[in-house]
Amino acid sequence: MSDITVLTFGTFDYAHPGHRYYLEEAKSLGSLLVTIIARDKTIKRLKSFPPDHNENERKQGIEDFHIPNHKVLLGHPDNPYFFLPQLKPDIIAL
Repeated sequence: MSDITVLTFGTFDYAHPGHRYYLEEAKSLGSLLVTIIARDKTIKRLKSFPPDHNENERKQGIEDFHIPNHKVLLGHPDNPYFFLPQLKPDIIAL
């Protein structure tokens, strides 16, 4: 399994064991896991209400899972596809 990038994304307002399982399963598909955390602005626009935890707290909650070779990024506030050309993921795990 060489140089396979797996991309995941989500709100992750309350990091819980189900999120950890999803991310670990996604990581098993490749060598690098990248998770994009939805920005507060994006969540408010899509759901019409803000998340309970701000974007930095939600990012930290996912980082606290300490999954090896896992990069956690905050999404772009205006363009959900912003990172795709840079990351060029081999797999997008839903």
